[in-house]
Amino acid sequence: MGPSAAVFIVRRHRPRRRGPAIGAAPGLGVLAAAFGPLVPRRLAGLVAVAADQDGTHEWSAGTWRTLHATGATAAAGGGGGGGGNDAPAVFQLASITKVFTAVLLADAVAAGLVRLDQPVEELLAAPLRVGGAPVTLRHLATHRAGLPFLPESAPDEPDFDPRDPYRTYDADRLVAAATAAATRDHVRPGRRPPQRYSNFGFALLGLALARGYGTSYEQALHERILAPAGLTDTSLRPSRPRAVHTDEHGEIIRPQEFAAFGPAGGLWTTAADLARWLTLLTESVTTDTTGATGTTADPEARPTADRRRVRDLVRTTMAPQVGTNRSGLGLAWWLSARHGLASHGGGVPGSSSYLAVDQNHATAVGVLALGNSGEHLDLAARRALTGR
Repeated sequence: MGPSAAVFIVRRHRPRRRGPAIGAAPGLGVLAAAFGPLVPRRLAGLVAVAADQDGTHEWSAGTWRTLHATGATAAAGGGGGGGGNDAPAVFQLASITKVFTAVLLADAVAAGLVRLDQPVEELLAAPLRVGGAPVTLRHLATHRAGLPFLPESAPDEPDFDPRDPYRTYDADRLVAAATAAATRDHVRPGRRPPQRYSNFGFALLGLALARGYGTSYEQALHERILAPAGLTDTSLRPSRPRAVHTDEHGEIIRPQEFAAFGPAGGLWTTAADLARWLTLLTESVTTDTTGATGTTADPEARPTADRRRVRDLVRTTMAPQVGTNRSGLGLAWWLSARHGLASHGGGVPGSSSYLAVDQNHATAVGVLALGNSGEHLDLAARRALTGR
C-alpha cells in the first residue's frame, strides 16, 4: 500500500450527528478517529487539514516520499498530531480533476462561449455521433454520452500500455477516436443506462472547451478557475516535488501521464491548495443569491470578484442534471439526495482520492492518499463528514 494521504474537512454548522464532528475547534479527534485506523494497515502515511471559518488545522501520521526534479527522493511525514508536514509535495488528484473541468464548462456557458446542449461536433469540427445522435457538452459532463471509459480501439494500438493508457494521446488522436466511436458503439447519448463513466468523454469535453476559449485547456483552466480561486500550485505539469506512488510492497510506480486526457484526471495539487478549494466549496453552498456569505468578515480575507465568480460557478455544477429521488448527477458530481452530498472519487495506480460536500450543513472533506485503498478511504471520509 502506498505511503501517504492528505485530508481536508471544512465545517460551519453543528447538526445532530451519530459520530464526532468538527466545530470551531481544530477537530483533530475527528480526523484521527476517521483516518487513523488506515495508518499503517492500509496507508503508510497521512496528512489531514481541517478548516472552518476560524482557520485551518492539521493532523498527520506515518511517512511518505517525494520525488524532486533532479530525480532524488526525500522522506516526509508527520507524527500523529497538529502541524503536519506537506513537504510541500504535490499529489495527483486523478478523477477529481473532472470537477474542475465541469466548473470550466460552467464558466464557458456563463461567458456565452458555448451552450450546455451544444453538439460537441460543432466545436471539434469533426463528427461525434453515437448511435446516430449528436453528443452534447451536457452528455459528456454527466457521463451520458454513451462513450466507453477509453476509446475501444486503444488496446489494439501498437504503443498501448495498460499501465499508462493515456500517454500517447494528443488532440488529433483523440478526435480520430471520437469519430470512430459512431461505428463501434450503438448506445444513444442521454438514454438509459443513466451513466457510462467515461474518461474518454471528459477528455473530449476538455478539448471542446479549449476550442471554445480559443486556447489550451491548461491555460483556460488556470486563468479562469485556478488562479482566481487562489490555487497557485495546482496544475497539469507541477513544478513542486511529487509525492511518490508505490504499490503494496513499497515499490515505486511511475505516475500515469494523462496527455490529452488531462481534463479527465491529470491535475496535481498541494494540501494547501486543496484546503483553499474546500473552503470555496463550502462558501458556494452557504452564499445566498445576493452574494452574502457567512465566512469571516476580515476585509483582507474577503473574496475578489473573480473568486466570487468561481464560487458561484461551483454552485451551478452541483445542480441536479439527471437522477431520481435518491441519487443523481450534477456536472461531474455524483449526488446523494438522502445525505445531501455531492461527491467525486478518483484513483490511479498507487494513489486514491475522494472529495465530498455536504450541501445541507456546509461541510466538505477531501482526501488524497498514496495507495489504492479507495473504498476504505471513501468510507472514512464520509464518516468524518456525516458521523456515520
